[in-house]
Amino acid sequence: MGPKIDPKKNTALAKGWAVCLNFGLTLGLSIYILGALIGVRLDEKLHTYPLFVILGTLIAILASFYRLILDVKALEKPTNKDDRTGIKEEDKNGI
Repeated sequence: MGPKIDPKKNTALAKGWAVCLNFGLTLGLSIYILGALIGVRLDEKLHTYPLFVILGTLIAILASFYRLILDVKALEKPTNKDDRTGIKEEDKNGI
């Protein structure tokens, strides 16, 4: 048989990967949507190239990092739930 896998470590690793993937997708899509699509259209319409492309890109980057900070804080927050059942310890004891 292979090495024993600790489910708590595996869960934490999966949550970490989820935060990383979420950040990457959020950053990429928001830069594409805000910077490329919306920014270019506004710049073409208002003849201000590259003002809105730069602003859209900066807003997308700031929003993505803000979301990353919130996700990491939520990941680090201690919980008193049982990992297997998702039920709080107080609920198990009837308190």
